[in-house]
Amino acid sequence: MVLLLAAAPLLLVGCGDANPADPGVTPASDSLPACHDVWVEGQTLPKDYRGCTDDEGVLQVSEIKKCTSADGSFTMYGDGFFAMLGQQIGKGTTSEEYQQVYATCFGAAW
Repeated sequence: MVLLLAAAPLLLVGCGDANPADPGVTPASDSLPACHDVWVEGQTLPKDYRGCTDDEGVLQVSEIKKCTSADGSFTMYGDGFFAMLGQQIGKGTTSEEYQQVYATCFGAAW
């Protein structure tokens, strides 16, 4: 039985551009990379990844979960991208690759 752990809640939080008239809006950091530069299938997710900015400069931060069965952390982004920090980025949360990475990180039996 394939567990649909991809449906586990991984929060995607966006914060808008700086707006002095709206104190609830937080500017994205200029030091964060663009999401489309970071989240490329087959590319390595930086070990120090903490978020990225979308095309409008809005901060995008996915929940980064500490692995329980391996040394490292796991995160996801956008339309099915996933990776352990410092490891290769994959795409497709129903793929065998996703199942293997998730099982390595969390010890889930697929």
